[in-house]
Amino acid sequence: MRFHRDIVWVHSFPNGNGCWLRLMADMFAVQLGQPRFTWGTSTLRAPDEIRKAYITAQQAVDIHNFSLVLSFARS
Repeated sequence: MRFHRDIVWVHSFPNGNGCWLRLMADMFAVQLGQPRFTWGTSTLRAPDEIRKAYITAQQAVDIHNFSLVLSFARS
């Protein structure tokens, strides 16, 4: 693993980092006494509108805009 400020790069596979990100975020929330995130109440595997919203939120994070992913995590 390589650490860069608050972000952890787990591996370079195109469809794995999101799973780790969601797991770590859920674990962090629980440690803080908060409920797990709902992540759009979907598995995020089906190419539907919920997955599109998740991808859009992740792309916003790439340019340091965290508002969409924060909203999506509790949607």
